[in-house]
Amino acid sequence: MDGIEATIEQVKQFHQAHQPLAVNDLDLLETIVSYKLPQLTAEDIKAMLNLADADLKQSRFYQDIARIEGEKGEQRGEQRGKRLGERIGEQIGKANMLLDLINFKFGKPSQAVVKRVKNAEVEQLDVWSRRILTANSVAELFA
Repeated sequence: MDGIEATIEQVKQFHQAHQPLAVNDLDLLETIVSYKLPQLTAEDIKAMLNLADADLKQSRFYQDIARIEGEKGEQRGEQRGKRLGERIGEQIGKANMLLDLINFKFGKPSQAVVKRVKNAEVEQLDVWSRRILTANSVAELFA
């Protein structure tokens, strides 16, 4: 008998010896089976333990996994949000700096220029920020 069959047999023997199973027994069994037989689905575990009407989502093991994965998801979301915020902040800062330089070198920019600069990507703002050093007009800056 291989390891999987032996584990299944042990679980069945435990189940038969402890009928009816208490909630703590179910949590313990589910945890053991989940770790020893990770390839089993929730349906496999329910069938093995004759738990057709049990809701494994209510078990402590399932809720622990859901909590852990939820925390991981929150961390990933926070990191993604932080990166997006940094990127937006960088774009706004570079756009404002370029508008200040345009104002200083060529006079107050038109609304069309302001809109174009504020809607530009960071990489384009970098190009224009270098080009303003040699441009003789706003049209040449954007050429």
